[in-house]
Amino acid sequence: MTLSVPRDKDLTEAARWYARIKSEETVQADQQRFRAWLEADPRHHSAFLEVVSVAADVSELPHLKNIEQPGERVGTPRGVWRAGSAWWHDVRQSGRVITAAVLTAALSLLVVGALALLPSFSDAPTHYETAVGEIRTVELPDRSTVTLGPRSRFELDFSNGARRVVLVNGEAFFGVAKDRLRPFLVVVGDTQIRVVGTTFNVHHGLKGVTVAVAAGTVEVAKPTFDAHPKAVTASETPRRLEAGQKAVVTHSGEIGAVEEISPDRPGAWISGRLYYEDNPLGEVVADANRYSSTPIVIASAELAELPVYASFSTNSVDEMLTGLERMLPVTVDRRVPGRIVLRARRN
Repeated sequence: MTLSVPRDKDLTEAARWYARIKSEETVQADQQRFRAWLEADPRHHSAFLEVVSVAADVSELPHLKNIEQPGERVGTPRGVWRAGSAWWHDVRQSGRVITAAVLTAALSLLVVGALALLPSFSDAPTHYETAVGEIRTVELPDRSTVTLGPRSRFELDFSNGARRVVLVNGEAFFGVAKDRLRPFLVVVGDTQIRVVGTTFNVHHGLKGVTVAVAAGTVEVAKPTFDAHPKAVTASETPRRLEAGQKAVVTHSGEIGAVEEISPDRPGAWISGRLYYEDNPLGEVVADANRYSSTPIVIASAELAELPVYASFSTNSVDEMLTGLERMLPVTVDRRVPGRIVLRARRN
């Protein structure tokens, strides 16, 4: 088997095909077009195998087994596997060496090709928000989902091949579609969460950002913003959180200790439950205000620091207030028109 030396444009096109195949979104029509491209010129085979050799082993592309090769029928047990091994045999026999420069060029082409294949989402809304008591699930252009809690807002940036969401305020539960070429970034104040595919909850509270993982793995770090305000990179070694773990990141960017939690706890608010373990009363009231049509205020800063250990239903703010009154040295004052005031209970 003899393969021709690929041209630059062949490598570029090969990288695009590789990126499309690795995205796991190929359909039958894509496979037919890919086969046609392979058959059009022997240099196309050389270019594709060169990109594969740099980016991954041929065995990482099992769904290419049925891609037709020259002189072979679709469905044969050899396919790309045979083409790949034969190519490496020719390389060894001919003494051909792929230099570092060629490897670097191929990798660069792979990135360029991947970005070129990413669809444009310029027509998608750039922000979403919810009203008091409203829970809304949004499907993003990449088929990820965001369930937005009441009185919450996030901004979307899927430009230039990026997948980035900025949670401005409130709470959201993310179900991220896998895409190895484009990590999914969630930025909340001075916190960045990076994932490839997983489900996790982000709560933007008074004390900081709480990240809780339901499935998969996320990386939490403090982002650095460069000259472009939407260009975000991690400024330090990220903290890794697995399923059933959570961590709180303070507003100053300090990542707290990783805590073990029940895997069904993240996003429990979607089913109507709020859980608190040593959370300050101020944070509990802030959450309650996202479900209450009447603003709830705390009469003093001292009361706002009282620790709360409880679980409440989101269906009734009145029951939540009654529970706080029973557990803490506070009384619920409804005498002020247009607001509910939590005051210190008199002995």
